[in-house]
Amino acid sequence: MANKKLSQKEIAKRMIRLRNLEKLHRVSKQMRTKKDELIEAQAKQLDNFEVLASQQQELIETQAIRIAELEAMVFGKKKRPPTGTPPPEDKPHTPPKPPRSKDSFKRAIPPDDAVTDTVPVLVDHCQCGGKLTNITTHERYIEDIPLPDLTTGYTAKIVTKYLVQRGICTACGKPTAGQDLGGAVVSIGPNTRLLVSHLIAGLGMSYSQVVSLLLSLYGLTIQDSEIARILQKQHQKWQPAYQQLLTDIRGSPVVHSDESPWPIQDLQGAGYAWNLSDAL
Repeated sequence: MANKKLSQKEIAKRMIRLRNLEKLHRVSKQMRTKKDELIEAQAKQLDNFEVLASQQQELIETQAIRIAELEAMVFGKKKRPPTGTPPPEDKPHTPPKPPRSKDSFKRAIPPDDAVTDTVPVLVDHCQCGGKLTNITTHERYIEDIPLPDLTTGYTAKIVTKYLVQRGICTACGKPTAGQDLGGAVVSIGPNTRLLVSHLIAGLGMSYSQVVSLLLSLYGLTIQDSEIARILQKQHQKWQPAYQQLLTDIRGSPVVHSDESPWPIQDLQGAGYAWNLSDAL
């Protein structure tokens, strides 16, 4: 078949098509390059996600260990039964305890044969100078322990009964008593308060140990709530003296700071405290 000569118009048409194909080829090549770069970037990002996920998992495990340690420090370690111990049998159902009355939170009034001393607190006039009428007597008790080295005729427990008179002023009409009648009828004396504060704060004894010691040595019953109130009141009473000591120590030419072992109940007797002392 003889070669057919192309016309100039056909040649121009095919040249345009060739240029378009070359342009499409370049665009396609650029798109493939961008696609490869995008895939590579996504792969790197996925690797980074895996590294971050691994780091987060390690952080979670570390935090879980620290939380467990903090729970052991705050709430104490739970004793686990030895390996191979059969599970405990279900305890029989016990009916709920009836609600406590308000009187159950008060100290019982001591019997007459337990009273070791009676102190009358008399009153016959008001602060304004007027005389009192309708005078009545109210009983108040203080249960305390003696100081063995300072108390003559030592006895295990001292119960002082106060007969406090109270009357109405004929001049101003206000009631007046020999001493404040507010608060509980039976309270704990200052010697016991000092001893409880020393046993708890000084010797690091637990509430139950203090309760057992007072009962066995002095026959004096005390509740955990009373111990808490004693510590709170003594803290408020001694806080100014403590602040003054702290100011004096910090104003000393030389101040020494150190840590000392200190038993903490929630830490099974472990722990430490910081103390300050001056150079004197």
